[in-house]
Amino acid sequence: MAKKTLVKHDHILSVRRPVPLAAQAHYHDKISVAFLPVGNRWRKLRKICKEQMFSTCRVKASQGLRRDKLCQLHDYLQKCCFSSRVVNVEEVAFITALNLMSNTLFSMDFAKFDCSGGLELKRIVQDVVVTLSAPNIADFFPVLGAIDPQGIKRKADVCVGKLLGMFEEIIDERLKKRDDSNSLEKFDMLETLLHLSQGNEYDLSYNEIKHLLLADADIEIDGYMISRNTQVIINVWSIGRDSRVWSNPDSFEPERFLESKIDVKGQDFELIPFGSGRRICPGMPLAHQMIHLMVATLVHNFDWKAKELNTNDKFGLSLRRVLPSRLFRSN
Repeated sequence: MAKKTLVKHDHILSVRRPVPLAAQAHYHDKISVAFLPVGNRWRKLRKICKEQMFSTCRVKASQGLRRDKLCQLHDYLQKCCFSSRVVNVEEVAFITALNLMSNTLFSMDFAKFDCSGGLELKRIVQDVVVTLSAPNIADFFPVLGAIDPQGIKRKADVCVGKLLGMFEEIIDERLKKRDDSNSLEKFDMLETLLHLSQGNEYDLSYNEIKHLLLADADIEIDGYMISRNTQVIINVWSIGRDSRVWSNPDSFEPERFLESKIDVKGQDFELIPFGSGRRICPGMPLAHQMIHLMVATLVHNFDWKAKELNTNDKFGLSLRRVLPSRLFRSN
Protein backbone atom coordinates (compact mmCIF):
# COMPACT_ATOMS: atom_id res chain seq x y z
CA MET A 1 0.00 0.00 0.00
CA ALA A 2 2.80 2.45 0.90
CA LYS A 3 4.61 1.66 -2.36
CA LYS A 4 1.50 2.27 -4.46
CA THR A 5 0.80 5.51 -2.62
CA LEU A 6 4.32 6.95 -2.70
CA VAL A 7 5.42 5.76 -6.14
CA LYS A 8 2.52 4.86 -8.41
CA HIS A 9 0.04 7.55 -7.35
CA ASP A 10 2.31 10.22 -5.87
CA HIS A 11 1.91 12.42 -8.97
CA ILE A 12 -1.74 12.87 -7.98
CA LEU A 13 -1.49 12.81 -4.19
CA SER A 14 1.37 15.33 -4.09
CA VAL A 15 -0.42 17.94 -6.20
CA ARG A 16 -2.86 19.05 -3.50
CA ARG A 17 -1.21 17.75 -0.36
CA PRO A 18 -2.53 19.53 2.75
CA VAL A 19 -0.09 21.98 4.30
CA PRO A 20 0.11 22.17 8.12
CA LEU A 21 -1.00 25.55 9.44
CA ALA A 22 2.37 26.09 11.15
CA ALA A 23 4.18 25.61 7.82
CA GLN A 24 2.26 28.57 6.41
CA ALA A 25 4.19 30.96 8.67
CA HIS A 26 5.73 33.76 6.59
CA TYR A 27 4.30 32.04 3.47
CA HIS A 28 6.91 29.30 3.83
CA ASP A 29 4.56 26.84 2.09
CA LYS A 30 4.49 29.06 -1.01
CA ILE A 31 8.28 29.04 -1.37
CA SER A 32 9.65 25.86 0.25
CA VAL A 33 10.39 22.77 -1.84
CA ALA A 34 8.88 20.71 0.99
CA PHE A 35 5.36 22.07 0.45
CA LEU A 36 5.15 23.43 -3.08
CA PRO A 37 2.92 21.41 -5.42
CA VAL A 38 4.72 19.56 -8.18
CA GLY A 39 5.31 22.02 -11.00
CA ASN A 40 8.03 24.07 -12.68
CA ARG A 41 8.95 25.99 -9.54
CA TRP A 42 9.09 22.82 -7.42
CA ARG A 43 11.21 21.07 -10.06
CA LYS A 44 13.63 24.01 -10.11
CA LEU A 45 14.15 23.96 -6.34
CA ARG A 46 14.26 20.17 -6.23
CA LYS A 47 16.94 20.21 -8.93
CA ILE A 48 19.00 22.68 -6.89
CA CYS A 49 18.72 20.41 -3.82
CA LYS A 50 19.66 17.30 -5.76
CA GLU A 51 22.41 18.66 -7.98
CA GLN A 52 23.90 21.52 -5.96
CA MET A 53 23.17 21.18 -2.23
CA PHE A 54 23.00 17.45 -1.45
CA SER A 55 24.72 15.79 -4.39
CA THR A 56 27.13 12.92 -3.76
CA CYS A 57 29.99 15.15 -4.89
CA ARG A 58 28.97 17.94 -2.50
CA VAL A 59 28.61 15.53 0.43
CA LYS A 60 32.05 14.04 -0.23
CA ALA A 61 33.60 17.48 -0.51
CA SER A 62 32.45 18.36 3.02
CA GLN A 63 33.81 15.24 4.73
CA GLY A 64 36.66 17.23 6.30
CA LEU A 65 34.11 19.49 7.98
CA ARG A 66 32.23 16.49 9.38
CA ARG A 67 35.52 15.06 10.67
CA ASP A 68 36.22 18.28 12.58
CA LYS A 69 32.75 18.36 14.19
CA LEU A 70 32.98 14.69 15.16
CA CYS A 71 36.42 15.26 16.66
CA GLN A 72 34.86 17.98 18.81
CA LEU A 73 32.16 15.52 19.90
CA HIS A 74 34.80 12.89 20.71
CA ASP A 75 36.85 15.37 22.75
CA TYR A 76 33.78 16.44 24.70
CA LEU A 77 32.81 12.83 25.46
CA GLN A 78 36.35 12.08 26.57
CA LYS A 79 36.29 15.13 28.84
CA CYS A 80 33.02 13.93 30.38
CA CYS A 81 34.48 10.46 30.95
CA PHE A 82 37.58 11.79 32.71
CA SER A 83 35.46 13.96 35.01
CA SER A 84 32.79 11.25 35.55
CA ARG A 85 30.07 13.51 34.22
CA VAL A 86 26.72 12.29 32.92
CA VAL A 87 26.19 12.73 29.16
CA ASN A 88 22.78 13.77 27.85
CA VAL A 89 22.75 11.89 24.54
CA GLU A 90 19.91 13.93 23.04
CA GLU A 91 21.68 17.19 23.84
CA VAL A 92 25.10 16.25 22.43
CA ALA A 93 23.52 14.66 19.36
CA PHE A 94 21.43 17.78 18.72
CA ILE A 95 24.41 20.14 19.08
CA THR A 96 26.57 17.98 16.83
CA ALA A 97 23.88 17.65 14.15
CA LEU A 98 23.09 21.37 14.35
CA ASN A 99 26.73 22.36 13.92
CA LEU A 100 27.22 19.87 11.10
CA MET A 101 24.31 21.50 9.26
CA SER A 102 25.24 25.10 10.12
CA ASN A 103 28.81 24.57 8.95
CA THR A 104 27.65 22.84 5.78
CA LEU A 105 25.33 25.77 5.07
CA PHE A 106 27.22 28.76 6.48
CA SER A 107 30.70 27.68 7.67
CA MET A 108 29.85 28.57 11.28
CA ASP A 109 28.79 26.89 14.54
CA PHE A 110 25.31 27.55 15.90
CA ALA A 111 25.99 26.02 19.34
CA LYS A 112 28.83 24.86 21.57
CA PHE A 113 29.29 22.18 24.21
CA ASP A 114 29.45 23.46 27.79
CA CYS A 115 29.10 27.05 26.70
CA SER A 116 26.35 29.67 26.84
CA GLY A 117 27.49 31.06 23.50
CA GLY A 118 25.06 30.30 20.70
CA LEU A 119 22.20 29.50 23.08
CA GLU A 120 19.86 31.92 21.31
CA LEU A 121 20.54 30.37 17.90
CA LYS A 122 20.03 26.89 19.30
CA ARG A 123 16.82 27.92 21.03
CA ILE A 124 15.41 29.40 17.82
CA VAL A 125 16.08 26.20 15.88
CA GLN A 126 14.58 24.08 18.67
CA ASP A 127 11.46 26.29 18.78
CA VAL A 128 10.98 25.91 15.03
CA VAL A 129 11.30 22.12 15.21
CA VAL A 130 8.92 21.81 18.18
CA THR A 131 6.31 24.19 16.73
CA LEU A 132 6.25 22.65 13.25
CA SER A 133 5.88 19.15 14.71
CA ALA A 134 3.21 19.99 17.31
CA PRO A 135 -0.17 18.24 16.72
CA ASN A 136 -2.61 20.94 15.62
CA ILE A 137 -6.36 20.41 15.67
CA ALA A 138 -6.72 23.10 12.98
CA ASP A 139 -4.87 20.83 10.53
CA PHE A 140 -7.67 18.27 10.84
CA PHE A 141 -10.49 20.81 10.96
CA PRO A 142 -9.40 23.59 8.56
CA VAL A 143 -12.39 25.72 9.50
CA LEU A 144 -10.52 26.42 12.77
CA GLY A 145 -7.47 27.77 10.93
CA ALA A 146 -8.50 31.41 11.20
CA ILE A 147 -9.07 31.01 14.95
CA ASP A 148 -5.83 29.11 15.59
CA PRO A 149 -7.21 27.70 18.89
CA GLN A 150 -3.86 26.31 20.11
CA GLY A 151 -1.88 29.36 19.03
CA ILE A 152 0.52 27.18 17.01
CA LYS A 153 0.38 29.39 13.91
CA ARG A 154 1.14 32.48 16.01
CA LYS A 155 4.09 30.70 17.64
CA ALA A 156 5.32 29.58 14.21
CA ASP A 157 5.12 33.16 12.88
CA VAL A 158 7.40 34.27 15.71
CA CYS A 159 10.05 31.51 15.67
CA VAL A 160 10.15 31.07 11.88
CA GLY A 161 10.40 34.86 11.54
CA LYS A 162 13.40 34.86 13.90
CA LEU A 163 15.08 32.05 11.94
CA LEU A 164 14.50 33.75 8.58
CA GLY A 165 15.78 37.01 10.06
CA MET A 166 18.89 35.22 11.24
CA PHE A 167 19.42 33.78 7.76
CA GLU A 168 18.97 37.23 6.25
CA GLU A 169 21.67 38.67 8.53
CA ILE A 170 24.05 35.85 7.58
CA ILE A 171 23.36 36.39 3.86
CA ASP A 172 23.85 40.17 4.12
CA GLU A 173 27.12 39.67 6.00
CA ARG A 174 28.32 37.19 3.39
CA LEU A 175 27.51 39.57 0.55
CA LYS A 176 29.54 42.29 2.26
CA LYS A 177 32.50 39.94 2.69
CA ARG A 178 32.34 38.90 -0.96
CA ASP A 179 33.03 42.53 -1.87
CA ASP A 180 36.07 42.53 0.42
CA SER A 181 39.15 41.37 -1.50
CA ASN A 182 40.88 40.42 1.77
CA SER A 183 38.09 38.07 2.87
CA LEU A 184 38.70 34.31 2.59
CA GLU A 185 36.55 32.53 0.03
CA LYS A 186 33.90 30.17 1.42
CA PHE A 187 32.90 26.85 -0.12
CA ASP A 188 29.65 26.17 1.72
CA MET A 189 26.09 25.78 0.43
CA LEU A 190 25.26 29.45 0.95
CA GLU A 191 28.09 30.42 -1.37
CA THR A 192 26.80 27.96 -3.96
CA LEU A 193 23.26 29.35 -3.75
CA LEU A 194 24.47 32.97 -3.99
CA HIS A 195 26.46 32.01 -7.08
CA LEU A 196 23.40 30.37 -8.61
CA SER A 197 21.26 33.43 -7.85
CA GLN A 198 23.59 35.58 -9.94
CA GLY A 199 23.33 33.28 -12.96
CA ASN A 200 20.50 32.73 -15.40
CA GLU A 201 20.06 28.95 -15.21
CA TYR A 202 17.95 28.72 -12.04
CA ASP A 203 16.41 32.21 -11.59
CA LEU A 204 16.89 31.95 -7.83
CA SER A 205 15.87 34.86 -5.59
CA TYR A 206 17.32 35.72 -2.17
CA ASN A 207 13.90 35.08 -0.63
CA GLU A 208 13.91 31.56 -2.10
CA ILE A 209 17.41 31.04 -0.72
CA LYS A 210 16.21 31.87 2.82
CA HIS A 211 13.32 29.38 2.64
CA LEU A 212 15.40 26.78 0.83
CA LEU A 213 17.82 26.83 3.73
CA LEU A 214 15.08 25.98 6.23
CA ALA A 215 15.85 22.19 4.30
CA ASP A 216 -6.49 16.66 -8.54
CA ALA A 217 -8.25 13.75 -8.79
CA ASP A 218 -10.04 10.82 -7.19
CA ILE A 219 -7.90 7.67 -7.26
CA GLU A 220 -8.34 4.05 -6.24
CA ILE A 221 -5.69 2.21 -4.22
CA ASP A 222 -6.20 -1.48 -3.42
CA GLY A 223 -9.95 -1.15 -3.76
CA TYR A 224 -10.18 1.99 -1.61
CA MET A 225 -11.47 5.16 -3.27
CA ILE A 226 -9.36 8.17 -2.22
CA SER A 227 -11.37 11.36 -2.81
CA ARG A 228 -9.60 14.45 -4.05
CA ASN A 229 -8.20 16.69 -1.29
CA THR A 230 -8.05 13.72 1.09
CA GLN A 231 -5.03 13.79 3.40
CA VAL A 232 -3.10 10.51 3.08
CA ILE A 233 -0.65 9.69 5.87
CA ILE A 234 1.80 6.79 5.62
CA ASN A 235 2.18 5.18 9.05
CA VAL A 236 5.94 4.63 8.94
CA TRP A 237 6.01 3.90 12.69
CA SER A 238 3.56 1.01 12.28
CA ILE A 239 5.36 -0.41 9.23
CA GLY A 240 8.57 -0.57 11.27
CA ARG A 241 6.78 -2.58 13.96
CA ASP A 242 4.88 -5.00 11.75
CA SER A 243 5.47 -8.54 13.06
CA ARG A 244 4.68 -9.89 9.59
CA VAL A 245 7.81 -8.15 8.33
CA TRP A 246 10.08 -7.97 11.37
CA SER A 247 10.79 -10.65 13.95
CA ASN A 248 10.66 -9.26 17.51
CA PRO A 249 9.74 -5.81 16.12
CA ASP A 250 9.80 -4.09 19.54
CA SER A 251 13.28 -5.35 20.42
CA PHE A 252 16.46 -3.36 19.77
CA GLU A 253 18.35 -5.79 17.53
CA PRO A 254 20.62 -3.83 15.16
CA GLU A 255 22.28 -7.10 14.14
CA ARG A 256 19.09 -7.96 12.21
CA PHE A 257 20.41 -5.76 9.40
CA LEU A 258 23.81 -7.46 9.04
CA GLU A 259 22.60 -10.06 6.55
CA SER A 260 19.62 -8.06 5.30
CA LYS A 261 19.36 -6.50 1.85
CA ILE A 262 16.80 -3.96 3.09
CA ASP A 263 18.04 -0.38 2.62
CA VAL A 264 16.71 2.98 3.83
CA LYS A 265 16.95 4.84 0.52
CA GLY A 266 13.32 4.60 -0.50
CA GLN A 267 13.21 1.38 -2.51
CA ASP A 268 12.46 -1.08 0.31
CA PHE A 269 9.11 -0.12 1.79
CA GLU A 270 9.60 -2.14 4.96
CA LEU A 271 11.88 0.72 6.09
CA ILE A 272 11.39 4.23 4.70
CA PRO A 273 12.65 6.77 7.27
CA PHE A 274 13.41 9.25 4.46
CA GLY A 275 10.19 8.64 2.56
CA SER A 276 10.07 7.59 -1.09
CA GLY A 277 9.00 8.73 -4.53
CA ARG A 278 9.36 12.27 -5.78
CA ARG A 279 8.88 13.64 -2.24
CA ILE A 280 11.74 11.65 -0.74
CA CYS A 281 13.91 13.73 1.61
CA PRO A 282 16.42 15.66 -0.58
CA GLY A 283 18.91 15.80 2.31
CA MET A 284 19.12 12.01 2.63
CA PRO A 285 22.73 11.69 1.32
CA LEU A 286 23.99 14.12 3.97
CA ALA A 287 21.82 12.72 6.79
CA HIS A 288 22.90 9.17 5.94
CA GLN A 289 26.54 10.16 6.42
CA MET A 290 25.93 12.21 9.57
CA ILE A 291 23.89 9.62 11.46
CA HIS A 292 26.34 6.76 10.94
CA LEU A 293 29.35 8.87 11.89
CA MET A 294 27.69 10.32 15.00
CA VAL A 295 26.66 6.91 16.30
CA ALA A 296 30.16 5.55 15.58
CA THR A 297 31.73 8.45 17.50
CA LEU A 298 29.46 7.83 20.50
CA VAL A 299 30.28 4.12 20.80
CA HIS A 300 33.88 3.94 19.59
CA ASN A 301 36.45 3.94 22.42
CA PHE A 302 33.74 4.51 25.05
CA ASP A 303 31.97 2.07 27.38
CA TRP A 304 28.70 3.53 28.62
CA LYS A 305 26.12 2.68 31.24
CA ALA A 306 22.64 4.17 31.31
CA LYS A 307 21.74 6.39 34.25
CA GLU A 308 18.16 6.66 33.06
CA LEU A 309 16.60 4.51 30.35
CA ASN A 310 13.04 5.20 29.27
CA THR A 311 12.09 3.70 25.89
CA ASN A 312 8.77 5.54 25.61
CA ASP A 313 8.66 7.87 22.62
CA LYS A 314 6.81 11.07 21.78
CA PHE A 315 5.37 12.65 18.66
CA GLY A 316 7.50 14.97 16.55
CA LEU A 317 9.16 15.58 13.19
CA SER A 318 11.43 12.71 14.20
CA LEU A 319 10.89 10.01 16.81
CA ARG A 320 12.22 11.16 20.17
CA ARG A 321 12.20 9.66 23.64
CA VAL A 322 10.03 11.16 26.35
CA LEU A 323 13.11 11.29 28.58
CA PRO A 324 16.55 11.70 26.94
CA SER A 325 19.07 8.91 27.57
CA ARG A 326 21.65 9.91 30.16
CA LEU A 327 24.90 7.94 30.07
CA PHE A 328 27.97 7.78 32.25
CA ARG A 329 31.34 6.11 31.94
CA SER A 330 31.45 2.41 32.77
CA ASN A 331 34.30 1.50 35.13
